[in-house]
Amino acid sequence: MKDKLERLEQGELEKRLAKKREEYQEVEAERKFVLQQTGRHLPGTARERYALDLKEIRDEIRIIRALLQAKKPD
Repeated sequence: MKDKLERLEQGELEKRLAKKREEYQEVEAERKFVLQQTGRHLPGTARERYALDLKEIRDEIRIIRALLQAKKPD
């Protein structure tokens, strides 16, 4: 994934970062909504799935930030 991102221009990385931040907020909101539902049985893997999804998005955000910092003109 990092190799693919390294080939992107700074502007494209900034767009990707904004998209990933929005995606993170959406998944977090969905997680809160779903897990707060009372009277609805959810499999134990639901929490794990959300945690994994959020971790993957956070990791990609970190990579993009690092690449942007490296491409930043001095």
